[in-house]
Amino acid sequence: MLDQLTNWSLHPAWTCAAITLLMAVESVPVIGFFLPGGTTLIAIGALSGAGISHFFDALLCAITGSLIGDSLGYWLGHAGRKALNTRWKINPQRTQRAQEIIQRHGLTGIFLGRLLWVVHVAVPTAAGMAGIRARNFYLFDASAAALWCAMHLALGHWATRAILTTRGMLDIGIALALFVAVLALGWWLRRRA
Repeated sequence: MLDQLTNWSLHPAWTCAAITLLMAVESVPVIGFFLPGGTTLIAIGALSGAGISHFFDALLCAITGSLIGDSLGYWLGHAGRKALNTRWKINPQRTQRAQEIIQRHGLTGIFLGRLLWVVHVAVPTAAGMAGIRARNFYLFDASAAALWCAMHLALGHWATRAILTTRGMLDIGIALALFVAVLALGWWLRRRA
């Protein structure tokens, strides 16, 4: 299995296409509620930590995929505001929560909502439904998507590097500190929302 991954990763275009597709699908409304994007990114980070793929290539592809999926959600929300509100009630609690975050925090709500795993898939659609201008949406969404992808990839990368290196205790400490920081940020954001 590892040999197959290594051989496949020798073709960076295929690796990038797969990462982009995974993250785009994870960020698409409805489908994204069922795919664990954070876990997927941690696994991709582990592959880069093991030297099977390149960290910054994976990061760029993950951000691109996230933005593709978020764009689809934004434009669906923008184009079908009334239809989505009345007819398309798949997981209305998360959509309602995302709308509340955006109404309460405005553009900052896009950034904060994108970092919350429970609602991040619904935030782009809610932003489109709220009539937020595309330029403003992309500014805040791209920043949050980049941070979200970087945190998860780094966690997988550092944890794997820690396991594979002799100075692993320091790396494990950094990975655990990053993990605790992400949990604390999520808890704080959830309490504020």
